[in-house]
Formats: sequence, structure tokens, C-alpha cells
Amino acid sequence: MTLRLDRRRGDPLVHVHVVLAQLGQIVVGLDALAQKLVKTLFRDLAAEGKTIFITTHTMSVAEAVCDRIAIINRGRIVAEGAPDDVKKLAAQPGGDLENVFLEITTAPEQQV
Repeated sequence: MTLRLDRRRGDPLVHVHVVLAQLGQIVVGLDALAQKLVKTLFRDLAAEGKTIFITTHTMSVAEAVCDRIAIINRGRIVAEGAPDDVKKLAAQPGGDLENVFLEITTAPEQQV
């Protein structure tokens, strides 16, 4: 199923308040322009007051799009907050979210 959005015409998300998106391989398989368009769409919807709930393993997308994140490990939320706050929890304030995710969710002997 394909959903095409024409934001200039205002359809089809005019009356929707929450958007659910399961990303991951979908975004990774897109070219750079399409990835940028997806990120811009989510940011635009959020600016309109819509809630965007995204599940992804692609930390760069989460970092670029999300105001708040939750890291789930073995069915439990192990970190939650703004991306910068989660980085501070992992003692990596300047690090990238992928390294933070790995630090929080893997045992020390598994870390690379």
C-alpha cells in the first residue's frame, strides 16, 4: 500500500492528531532526497501540533526527527527524554545516539 501526501493541498492528514510510523529499513533504503523529505514531513507535522510516534532502529533518524526518545531494552524503557538528556544519562553528552543506545543496551563484555 502506498500513501502519497501532498502537503500543499493539506491532505490527507488535516484532521489527524497522532501519526504512527515504523521506520528502519524503510528509511535506510531511500535515497538521500527521499530521506530528507520524510524527515521534513515529520518535522512539519510536529510543528502543526501533531504527535509523531516512531519506532526505529536507525538512531540517526531518531536523533534528527525526535524531540523526545525512549530506549527500550528487553521490553523495558531504560532511558527516556530529549536526545541530549539521554546522552547525558549515558555519560556521552557529545556522543551520537547510536553509541548511547549500544552503551545502555549491551553488557560491557559485548560493547565494541
